[in-house]
Amino acid sequence: ITRIPSQESVDVVSENDNSVTAKFTHILQKDAFLVFRALCKLSMKPLPDGTPDPKSHELRSKILSLHLLLSILQNAGPVFRNNEMFITAIKQYLCVALSKNGVSSVPEVFELSLAIFLALLQNFKVHLKKQIEVFFKEIFMNILETSSSSFEHKWMVIQALTRICGDA
Repeated sequence: ITRIPSQESVDVVSENDNSVTAKFTHILQKDAFLVFRALCKLSMKPLPDGTPDPKSHELRSKILSLHLLLSILQNAGPVFRNNEMFITAIKQYLCVALSKNGVSSVPEVFELSLAIFLALLQNFKVHLKKQIEVFFKEIFMNILETSSSSFEHKWMVIQALTRICGDA
């Protein structure tokens, strides 16, 4: 692993909208951070109104980025799970992406968002208590209580809750 000079940094917007400069000790950490942030941003790109074409570039990009984010979280090593910069990136970028994709009417996008949430619970719950609470209140409960939510969405939420309770 190659050390990078201290001037190798990335500007990040903090939770209170202040610009913070993130310093990385290895170029691999910087690259991982930049890829993670780019995937989060790609997953947040809006889809066209109406039912999106399954072959559309926008939907395929969103689904691919969500699959890659899920893979990152499921295979996260100790550096990713415990490094404050990555925890902050999850809070600032991934949680925002989940809040947008967690209400998607596209079943595959919604299902991937749930899978990402479950991976976060499994590997990062110690760091994300506030975000988990918001996700439960604003997304899970809202879907279950709203009559306009599809049966498929409600069923996926119930399955996710069953898995969460089974792991408790």
